[in-house]
Amino acid sequence: MSIIYDIVINLIDYLIIFKYFNCFSEKRNMEKKYCISLFCGCIILISVVNQFHNQSMNLILCILIMYLYNLSFSYSISYHIILPVLYIGFGIVAELIGFFILNISGEMIPYFIRYYGSSFICEFIRFLIVYVICGIKEMKLPKLSFDTGKFLVIIPLSSIVICCIAINIVQNSKNGLVNIMCLVIIIMTITSNVLMFKMFLKVIDTLSDNYEKEMLLQEA
Repeated sequence: MSIIYDIVINLIDYLIIFKYFNCFSEKRNMEKKYCISLFCGCIILISVVNQFHNQSMNLILCILIMYLYNLSFSYSISYHIILPVLYIGFGIVAELIGFFILNISGEMIPYFIRYYGSSFICEFIRFLIVYVICGIKEMKLPKLSFDTGKFLVIIPLSSIVICCIAINIVQNSKNGLVNIMCLVIIIMTITSNVLMFKMFLKVIDTLSDNYEKEMLLQEA
């Protein structure tokens, strides 16, 4: 029975992931039937692995499969690295909130209900974050040079490492103040990444507008 709940949760998760990747590029690198097969295959594979209840294996496989699914969308290699890393960051914030809910609810509610209830809350938080990002504007990603792209890869990756360390501290600490401080660190880290990415897109738009105005003046 639990695999059915896992399939439902993973289906919701991948619908959110699809919306996230699709708002950056609607073009795909393969035919529609293969995209649908890949989408369904990712959901089923993750749901099966979830049954082993191995957190490390789940995390590694989820990241690898998301990168695989990400390759079906058409944009530059830098964004194939950056966009999943940012989404993983959002996921870490959602998972941490779910972890707190799971612990706060204590033994009053059966574990099965607490676990899947917190999972649905995590998915709702992910959806809200993605909805805000996709609602900012229709995002058109510029081509990046290697020098620019490497920094846009290193910054999110380092942020993920920071968040993973903070989560490990939360899981092993019984001090409420330490847990709250770690939560603040994670939220601030992910927020700074989102703001950095928004600023980057704004700068690109400004430079593009200035270039177009300059070309019009030269033609005049």
